[in-house]
Amino acid sequence: HEACTYFVTLRLAGAMPQQKLQQWEDDLEEWLRKNPEPHSAAQRAEYHERFTERFQRWLDAGAGECWLRRPELSLVVEDALRFFDGQRYALGRYAIMPNHVHILMTLPGEMSLEKAMQLIKGGFSHRVKKKLSSNLVIWQSGFTNHRIRGADDYVKHRTYIRENPVRANLAEAAEAYAYCSAAATIELDPPPPGLKPTPEGAPASRG
Repeated sequence: HEACTYFVTLRLAGAMPQQKLQQWEDDLEEWLRKNPEPHSAAQRAEYHERFTERFQRWLDAGAGECWLRRPELSLVVEDALRFFDGQRYALGRYAIMPNHVHILMTLPGEMSLEKAMQLIKGGFSHRVKKKLSSNLVIWQSGFTNHRIRGADDYVKHRTYIRENPVRANLAEAAEAYAYCSAAATIELDPPPPGLKPTPEGAPASRG
């Protein structure tokens, strides 16, 4: 199996109201039915506007408990992300938002995306439940992901993650937001080698 790079979004419980999530999934299923692969550049642009960007705007509205506004809990997420970096995956970029987390990561062929998310979510949940002395549900089930198709796709999502705190009015500059890779003091992994321009007809990936 070859290594794969992904843009992943994890959501805290309550971050996406169930009614909106169901509406989004129904609309997405209908769009994919009417727009079978391969997708043109125009179809990919429409997809990202109607689904990716709308989904992220809903998240940035700040629904749910937004536990990650608490610095001590944001640091727990950051520690969980860094703990497995270099062991189970290569961590490219990340942004820890009040009710969700964006990650750009490369997985070796033997590591599934589902397993990587279990490691991150499980490690965070265990430590947070101890901190809060509570057995409450931390994460919304599942996650959204987009498989990176080429160098320009990588740059696009890297920039999105960097600027997300600014767009959400959490900081005036990316470097001023403490809980993201733009402000990180560690050395992050470079883009995976061999990424080429996104090929024409590449499918629009969910997330």
